[in-house]
Amino acid sequence: AQLAHMIEHDEEPRVKIAAAETAGAAKLPRAVAPLLKGLKDERNPSEVRAAFARALGRIGDLKAVDPLLALARIESGEEELREAAIEALGDLGDAKAAEFLTGLFLAQAAEDGPFAAASLEAVLKIAEPGSLALIGRKTQAELVERIRSDDDSDTPVTKLLMDRFEEAVDEEEDRAGRVPKSLAAVFALVAHAN
Repeated sequence: AQLAHMIEHDEEPRVKIAAAETAGAAKLPRAVAPLLKGLKDERNPSEVRAAFARALGRIGDLKAVDPLLALARIESGEEELREAAIEALGDLGDAKAAEFLTGLFLAQAAEDGPFAAASLEAVLKIAEPGSLALIGRKTQAELVERIRSDDDSDTPVTKLLMDRFEEAVDEEEDRAGRVPKSLAAVFALVAHAN
């Protein structure tokens, strides 16, 4: 109750941020309502609202999906808040968010946007461990093509993809004793692209 009160009523931004971080780390469901209220309150500074978004993602209450989607769609300004909303959507693991995040990633990657890595990371969090099924074959092919055409193979997106594909292959090998053909093919294409 005290954390909820601090989130909702304290005037000091650093106190609100600390309360949100504590609520998120403890996964306190009773903090969801004040976090949602504070997330929507534009009088709160952007860094406070970003902390609220991250806490909501950690708590895992799906009531946060729509407000977070609204923030993730912000086109200009408040980059920290938008990135926190994108990360939180990945933490929530909601399929509705996955579709938006996949589209956001493709748009961001096409124009070297600042949210390409964050949106891909969020999509990959939603996907089951070792699975790239959530982003679909067409999207996987588009990702591979983008990596192949990328002159700088050390971009955050390329590095993230390589790390995730390697983890997925390792996990699938451990689980099944062999790498599924589709995953191995995608991994081989990405590895070859670099």
